[in-house]
Amino acid sequence: SYGFVYGLFFALLAYNFMLFVGLKNSTYLYYAIYLSLFLLANISYTGHGYEWLWSNYPSWQLRLNPLLMFCFSTSGLLFASKFLNLKTAFPYIYRIVINGCILFWVLLTLAILSNNHLISLLLAFTFMFLFSGTMVMLGIISLRAGNRSAIFFLLAAISAIVGTAITTASVWGIIPINPLMFRAAEIGMMLDAILLALALTNQFQIAQQEKNQAVLMARIDPLTNLNNRRAFYELVTPIWETGLRNNRGISLITLDIDKFKAINDTYGHGHGD
Repeated sequence: SYGFVYGLFFALLAYNFMLFVGLKNSTYLYYAIYLSLFLLANISYTGHGYEWLWSNYPSWQLRLNPLLMFCFSTSGLLFASKFLNLKTAFPYIYRIVINGCILFWVLLTLAILSNNHLISLLLAFTFMFLFSGTMVMLGIISLRAGNRSAIFFLLAAISAIVGTAITTASVWGIIPINPLMFRAAEIGMMLDAILLALALTNQFQIAQQEKNQAVLMARIDPLTNLNNRRAFYELVTPIWETGLRNNRGISLITLDIDKFKAINDTYGHGHGD
């Protein structure tokens, strides 16, 4: 089952990294980093990292859990800021998110330097809880502001926070613990990763539609819906070049309405249009 989980995340990670390389869109890189840090945090939390990678360094295992949880949560907030364009759309919220991350990182650094493992873990779980709630809040704000891709982002954030809440409650003894409850965070994160991949796809489709519409509008006169000067040159150039190659003449008809200014001056530009 862990092989299935890790395989899914590795596939999404590799796919989005290749999209970043191909499209030069840094949002895909932020998402790939977010997935990779979740993988590292998970193998540290489950003990697989200690078993497979750093079994000779038990002191690392004590410090890596809270550190990787912090890294994972921070990368998620950075991805959200990039994906939802917080810096431009909501600069005040963006500053709160960044300053909050800095504050918690300062507190974690102090806890690690003082060798207080319990405080480090409490800070890590608190930060993850706040991270999950913040992701939901950012999704709601962006959706209400008209960001169509935010619906997938919001569903992903809800999946993650529900899974994390169930796992946390079972670990703390609030609800009975069993393998399903203990791994609810992984299930939630799997849904989160899939829905965020759909959100990225939806955002790309919307951007392509807007780009195509912008290109179309740049070639069309908004009053008459006829091709404008830009489109004229694009369409006529190959015809002109064909005529030159084949030594054929080209005819052009121009049409104008005489004394049109008098119509605008007499009845106004609305009637003239």
